[in-house]
Amino acid sequence: MAANTSIDKDRSIREIIDRISSGESLRFILYPNRAEHLPSISTFLLWISEDKALSEQYARAMEMRAAIIFEEMFEIADDASNDFMTIQKGDVSYEVENKEVVSRSRLRIDTRKWALSRMNPKKYGERIQLAETDTIGNDKPKIEEAKLKEILDYINGKPD
Repeated sequence: MAANTSIDKDRSIREIIDRISSGESLRFILYPNRAEHLPSISTFLLWISEDKALSEQYARAMEMRAAIIFEEMFEIADDASNDFMTIQKGDVSYEVENKEVVSRSRLRIDTRKWALSRMNPKKYGERIQLAETDTIGNDKPKIEEAKLKEILDYINGKPD
């Protein structure tokens, strides 16, 4: 690793932050032996822990990366170029769904959704709403109290 001088460190930091902001993962960028002018993952994480400004830059870059991943999901979903394939049987040809391609696209989207929900749960995570809000901002239960009592009595084995 040649990132020993402050000039190398600054240049390395700029490159890493730029590449993360463009959608690449830290692991991909700093994978061992990928680029000799860049530090190891542990060195970069140490730099982040020691420098508040760098930590904030990294956080912003990760937010930008998440936005790019979010946009990629639309590209994947909208790309139907290989969703069907032509099957030839004798003189007859017909189109059938290419289940492997469709399944792979679904997996790619699901993986991105899962990763985004971990990267930024407030923005991309599943929301579970246990109460409604009325017109003046007060929470009210979604289930009426009488129905809730009936459900609890049933669960607890109490007769009507």
